[in-house]
Amino acid sequence: MRLFKYPTQGSTLNVVKLAIHLPGQSAATYRANASNAQIRRLIRRGEKTTLAAFFMLCLADPEVAGKMLYKDIPTVYHWDKKSKWWVQYKKYVPSICHIVHVSPQDPKRFYLRLLLCYRHGPTSFEDLRTIDGVTYATFHEAALAAGYLDNDSEWLLEASNERMPYQLRQLFGIILVYSLPNSPLALWERFKNGLSEDFQREFGSDMDDRKVEYKTLQSLDNILSVNGKTLENYGLPVLQDYELEAAVDEQDTGDLIQQELNAHPLEQLVSTVEMVTQLNANQQDIFDQVISAIETPEMAGKLFFIDGSGGTGKSFLLEQIVVLGSNRLIQQIADLNGEACVVGWNSPDK
Repeated sequence: MRLFKYPTQGSTLNVVKLAIHLPGQSAATYRANASNAQIRRLIRRGEKTTLAAFFMLCLADPEVAGKMLYKDIPTVYHWDKKSKWWVQYKKYVPSICHIVHVSPQDPKRFYLRLLLCYRHGPTSFEDLRTIDGVTYATFHEAALAAGYLDNDSEWLLEASNERMPYQLRQLFGIILVYSLPNSPLALWERFKNGLSEDFQREFGSDMDDRKVEYKTLQSLDNILSVNGKTLENYGLPVLQDYELEAAVDEQDTGDLIQQELNAHPLEQLVSTVEMVTQLNANQQDIFDQVISAIETPEMAGKLFFIDGSGGTGKSFLLEQIVVLGSNRLIQQIADLNGEACVVGWNSPDK
């Protein structure tokens, strides 16, 4: 492209995007009015991804592709979009490869990507999961067997010598949410004494191991809920397994809720709740949908676009969403001696 005979833009490198997907889960796009035959054809074409072609290429060309990593394939082959196949360069064109980023919150694809960054010349998903002649059931197990994962206990081992129990539980929650440990249950079993030390002191001579575990897990579940996660997400013991302990403890508000109550003046919380009642019908409908999406961890992520003319109350609505949404107000207004009382306020870092 030129302007007054001068080039306005240019590029020297070809950027190749490398797909990461699980078996049978490649993406396919089609128009809403597409026929069934068109959809089936697009799905079949969508199965011919850079990753699927990489496996077949390693099988067909073991001397070259079979000795390469997935990320290095574009240095020897170029991706032919028409034939959906890797074709060896006749004349090399400098390229930069971009392997699609995968969040640790998507563990199956995350470990698949990790294996592809280290394994040379895999010929299939099954071959990728095979380490030293043993085929593992999951990509996570294969990555663990191959030694690609760090020791998860290092942080907790160091922190247990200098941190208070609640801080240790917070660190454990961070590790679970952001570091994707190999075995959360093994970490729990190893460090549960340090994680529950404050509750052990609280109960003293009347200490009951199961009640201490219940209180510790309850505190940890509160920490995880801030990030939209639960104990069950990580294979840890769930609170439902402690019915007797829960019945004894049913009047307790929980340490996280109590901390939040202490952090926010009662007048501020009551004022926030009262402001919500001033929303009109349209504002309330939008407000309910946004808060529902925030408070329901199992729901997929959503993007909301609020449009309206000047003076229709968009700013007022957004203020209420920010206050209650970003703080995820767990709201229960009760009549206590004639006064409104906010029972819980739970504020995540989102």
